[in-house]
Amino acid sequence: MAQHTFSPYTINGIGDISDMSLSSQMGTGEVGIGSPSFWHINNVNPALLPYNSLTTFQMGLSAESRTVSSQTQTQKSGTGGLRYIAFSFPIIPAKWTSSIGFLPYSSVNYNVIANDIVAGTTTPVSFNFKGNGGITQAYFSNGVALGKGLTIGVKTSFLFGFVEKETTTFLGGEDFFAPLASGLFEKTDYRGFKLGTGLAYRKKIADKKFLNLGMIFDKASDLTGNSLVRLERKSGSNTAIPGDTLVNNQKEIFSLPSELGFGFSYEKLNAYTISMDIKRQTWKQFAGSESSSQEYRSALIVGLGMEFIPDYTSVSSYFKRIRYRFGFNYQQVPYVLNGNTINDFGINFGWTLPFNTVSGLDLAFKLGQRGTKSNDLIRERYFKFVLGATINDKWFERRKYY
Repeated sequence: MAQHTFSPYTINGIGDISDMSLSSQMGTGEVGIGSPSFWHINNVNPALLPYNSLTTFQMGLSAESRTVSSQTQTQKSGTGGLRYIAFSFPIIPAKWTSSIGFLPYSSVNYNVIANDIVAGTTTPVSFNFKGNGGITQAYFSNGVALGKGLTIGVKTSFLFGFVEKETTTFLGGEDFFAPLASGLFEKTDYRGFKLGTGLAYRKKIADKKFLNLGMIFDKASDLTGNSLVRLERKSGSNTAIPGDTLVNNQKEIFSLPSELGFGFSYEKLNAYTISMDIKRQTWKQFAGSESSSQEYRSALIVGLGMEFIPDYTSVSSYFKRIRYRFGFNYQQVPYVLNGNTINDFGINFGWTLPFNTVSGLDLAFKLGQRGTKSNDLIRERYFKFVLGATINDKWFERRKYY
């Protein structure tokens, strides 16, 4: 279990939807639809896997610091955990490569207190909203080269996890008599499958210079869940005492969006790559169950990034062999809050420190902002950090002796 964010916005639906990029892609604005790499696994477009002709293992840890502000208050928090585990191996080198891995699909983690007055009285009342959980993605991808620069790919994912939500009501205020606190506990366990496809084309336009084009399409699908809802009482130590069960094993449906994306990159081999991605997620207006009133919109995601290496053959300077990255990312957050839309903008950068010739230590950073303090909303400013390792090697190679 890995919680990657602490945010009031994760109260919506199944929480924050994570981007699928690994650390090498996160450093370049989270792009990758049209950006092949020999050294790193492309988890964004499965059609680019054939360029991984080595056996590659990648693992990443993430951490973040977030400052949450309303018109009256500011709070800081920090979280971290396992970001991803990915493994790719060539079935037929340069022709067919497979990849398996685990990474979060969504994350729920919030703790919010709201104060009000009981209608028709002067009695204060406080509400404490807590949530945790999220959805994990286990995937299996395959990419095949068809020849003349054309490759195709398919990605199947099994999604599983849970979302817990707890609402505690303190009649008389949060610091009043604890025995008067009552709660509502909700837990839903989710399962589902997701299918994605990819297409890519690589064209040599000059010596060591290439133009790469890519496209992805993820089919819309549903998560099915079993829901438990029960009443609770809070003891003097704020310990939950289970009460009546209102709902048990009730079927829930959460609709995941379809996603269509296009990407391109201009590459000078072992020197630099400039990339851009455009994606659109098409959500249902109400993605949750019939009892959910959360509204969603279709969302646009745009990323722009660059990777460059001063001199990958240098033996006199280690810093010239480092891969440097930077980029920008803009996202329309899919949920709509009281008629208001939320946007997210971030600046990305990072680098890969090479070791053992073909392997490296990957670092990626993101400075961003989401939301606004106007219209009774919340503004979040955050700093994300991913530390990853990439190990490349040749496996299953028959040795020859002369």
